Amino acid sequence: MSGRLAMACELVLRAAIQATQPGGRTHRYFEQQGHKEAAMRQAFAEHKVADDFDVVAVSEESAEILRHLSGFYGTRHDLKHQPDVYRILMEAVAVFGRRHRTTMTLLDSSDAERDEIHGVLVSAIARIKGIGSKQPYSLASKFLHFILPTTFAI
Repeated sequence: MSGRLAMACELVLRAAIQATQPGGRTHRYFEQQGHKEAAMRQAFAEHKVADDFDVVAVSEESAEILRHLSGFYGTRHDLKHQPDVYRILMEAVAVFGRRHRTTMTLLDSSDAERDEIHGVLVSAIARIKGIGSKQPYSLASKFLHFILPTTFAI
Protein backbone atom coordinates (compact mmCIF):
# COMPACT_ATOMS: atom_id res chain seq x y z
CA MET A 1 0.00 0.00 0.00
CA SER A 2 1.40 3.40 -0.92
CA GLY A 3 2.33 5.82 1.85
CA ARG A 4 -0.41 8.31 0.92
CA LEU A 5 -3.08 5.61 0.72
CA ALA A 6 -1.98 4.09 4.01
CA MET A 7 -2.06 7.51 5.67
CA ALA A 8 -5.54 8.22 4.26
CA CYS A 9 -6.82 4.84 5.46
CA GLU A 10 -5.39 5.43 8.91
CA LEU A 11 -6.98 8.91 9.11
CA VAL A 12 -10.38 7.46 8.15
CA LEU A 13 -10.02 4.65 10.70
CA ARG A 14 -8.95 7.07 13.45
CA ALA A 15 -11.94 9.31 12.66
CA ALA A 16 -14.26 6.29 12.85
CA ILE A 17 -12.80 5.28 16.20
CA GLN A 18 -13.11 8.84 17.50
CA ALA A 19 -16.77 8.84 16.45
CA THR A 20 -17.35 5.87 18.75
CA GLN A 21 -16.00 7.73 21.78
CA PRO A 22 -18.41 9.53 24.16
CA GLY A 23 -19.82 12.57 22.38
CA GLY A 24 -19.05 11.16 18.93
CA ARG A 25 -21.72 10.66 16.28
CA THR A 26 -21.49 6.86 16.28
CA HIS A 27 -21.48 6.76 20.08
CA ARG A 28 -24.70 8.83 20.16
CA TYR A 29 -26.29 6.55 17.56
CA PHE A 30 -25.58 3.45 19.62
CA GLU A 31 -26.80 5.11 22.79
CA GLN A 32 -30.07 5.78 20.98
CA GLN A 33 -30.20 2.18 19.75
CA GLY A 34 -30.51 1.18 23.37
CA HIS A 35 -30.08 -2.24 24.80
CA LYS A 36 -30.41 -4.35 21.65
CA GLU A 37 -26.87 -3.89 20.48
CA ALA A 38 -25.48 -3.64 24.00
CA ALA A 39 -26.86 -7.08 24.80
CA MET A 40 -25.42 -8.49 21.59
CA ARG A 41 -22.00 -6.95 22.26
CA GLN A 42 -22.11 -8.43 25.76
CA ALA A 43 -22.85 -11.88 24.33
CA PHE A 44 -19.82 -11.52 22.07
CA ALA A 45 -17.65 -10.28 24.93
CA GLU A 46 -18.53 -13.41 26.89
CA HIS A 47 -17.89 -15.64 23.86
CA LYS A 48 -14.33 -16.87 24.24
CA VAL A 49 -12.52 -18.83 21.57
CA ALA A 50 -10.52 -21.64 23.11
CA ASP A 51 -7.28 -22.92 21.60
CA ASP A 52 -8.90 -26.33 21.18
CA PHE A 53 -11.88 -25.00 19.18
CA ASP A 54 -13.39 -27.82 17.13
CA VAL A 55 -14.97 -26.57 13.91
CA VAL A 56 -17.15 -29.67 13.71
CA ALA A 57 -18.70 -29.25 17.14
CA VAL A 58 -20.50 -25.92 16.81
CA SER A 59 -22.49 -25.11 19.91
CA GLU A 60 -26.07 -23.98 19.45
CA GLU A 61 -25.52 -21.06 21.81
CA SER A 62 -22.58 -19.76 19.77
CA ALA A 63 -24.36 -20.23 16.46
CA GLU A 64 -27.32 -18.30 17.92
CA ILE A 65 -25.04 -15.27 18.33
CA LEU A 66 -24.33 -15.35 14.60
CA ARG A 67 -28.04 -15.74 13.74
CA HIS A 68 -28.87 -12.81 15.99
CA LEU A 69 -26.14 -10.65 14.44
CA SER A 70 -27.29 -11.52 10.93
CA GLY A 71 -30.91 -10.77 11.78
CA PHE A 72 -30.11 -7.55 13.64
CA TYR A 73 -28.23 -6.10 10.68
CA GLY A 74 -30.34 -7.77 7.97
CA THR A 75 -27.33 -9.32 6.23
CA ARG A 76 -29.52 -11.52 4.01
CA HIS A 77 -27.68 -14.76 4.71
CA ASP A 78 -29.88 -17.76 4.10
CA LEU A 79 -30.49 -19.70 7.31
CA LYS A 80 -29.26 -22.90 5.64
CA HIS A 81 -25.83 -21.31 5.14
CA GLN A 82 -25.43 -19.91 8.64
CA PRO A 83 -23.95 -23.04 10.29
CA ASP A 84 -21.26 -23.19 7.58
CA VAL A 85 -20.68 -19.42 7.77
CA TYR A 86 -20.30 -19.74 11.53
CA ARG A 87 -17.80 -22.63 11.24
CA ILE A 88 -15.73 -20.72 8.68
CA LEU A 89 -15.60 -17.58 10.80
CA MET A 90 -14.88 -19.38 14.06
CA GLU A 91 -12.18 -21.43 12.39
CA ALA A 92 -10.59 -18.19 11.11
CA VAL A 93 -10.75 -16.67 14.61
CA ALA A 94 -9.34 -19.82 16.24
CA VAL A 95 -6.41 -20.07 13.80
CA PHE A 96 -5.71 -16.35 14.15
CA GLY A 97 -5.90 -16.65 17.95
CA ARG A 98 -3.43 -19.55 18.04
CA ARG A 99 -0.89 -17.46 16.11
CA HIS A 100 -1.40 -14.39 18.29
CA ARG A 101 -1.80 -15.12 21.97
CA THR A 102 -2.77 -11.51 22.68
CA THR A 103 -5.36 -9.39 20.92
CA MET A 104 -3.80 -7.45 18.08
CA THR A 105 -4.88 -3.81 17.82
CA LEU A 106 -5.40 -2.78 14.21
CA LEU A 107 -4.15 0.79 14.59
CA ASP A 108 -1.04 -0.20 16.53
CA SER A 109 -0.10 -3.09 14.24
CA SER A 110 2.72 -3.28 11.74
CA ASP A 111 2.14 -3.45 7.99
CA ALA A 112 2.77 -7.21 8.11
CA GLU A 113 0.21 -7.63 10.90
CA ARG A 114 -2.33 -5.53 8.99
CA ASP A 115 -1.74 -7.69 5.94
CA GLU A 116 -2.40 -10.78 8.07
CA ILE A 117 -5.62 -9.28 9.49
CA HIS A 118 -6.71 -8.44 5.95
CA GLY A 119 -5.82 -11.95 4.81
CA VAL A 120 -7.99 -13.53 7.51
CA LEU A 121 -10.98 -11.47 6.38
CA VAL A 122 -10.40 -12.04 2.65
CA SER A 123 -9.92 -15.78 3.13
CA ALA A 124 -13.07 -16.11 5.25
CA ILE A 125 -15.10 -14.12 2.71
CA ALA A 126 -13.83 -16.29 -0.16
CA ARG A 127 -14.76 -19.48 1.73
CA ILE A 128 -18.22 -18.12 2.59
CA LYS A 129 -18.79 -17.05 -1.00
CA GLY A 130 -17.76 -20.56 -2.04
CA ILE A 131 -20.71 -22.10 -0.19
CA GLY A 132 -23.11 -19.85 -2.11
CA SER A 133 -23.92 -17.34 0.61
CA LYS A 134 -24.88 -13.86 -0.58
CA GLN A 135 -23.12 -10.70 0.61
CA PRO A 136 -20.39 -12.64 2.49
CA TYR A 137 -18.40 -9.53 3.40
CA SER A 138 -21.25 -7.99 5.37
CA LEU A 139 -21.72 -10.67 8.02
CA ALA A 140 -18.06 -11.73 8.02
CA SER A 141 -16.69 -8.28 8.84
CA LYS A 142 -19.38 -7.63 11.46
CA PHE A 143 -18.83 -11.00 13.15
CA LEU A 144 -15.05 -10.66 13.19
CA HIS A 145 -15.35 -7.10 14.55
CA PHE A 146 -17.76 -8.14 17.29
CA ILE A 147 -15.60 -11.09 18.36
CA LEU A 148 -12.29 -9.15 18.12
CA PRO A 149 -13.32 -5.46 18.10
CA THR A 150 -9.83 -3.94 18.31
CA THR A 151 -8.47 -6.18 15.57
CA PHE A 152 -11.12 -6.16 12.83
CA ALA A 153 -13.00 -3.14 11.50
CA ILE A 154 -16.50 -3.46 10.05
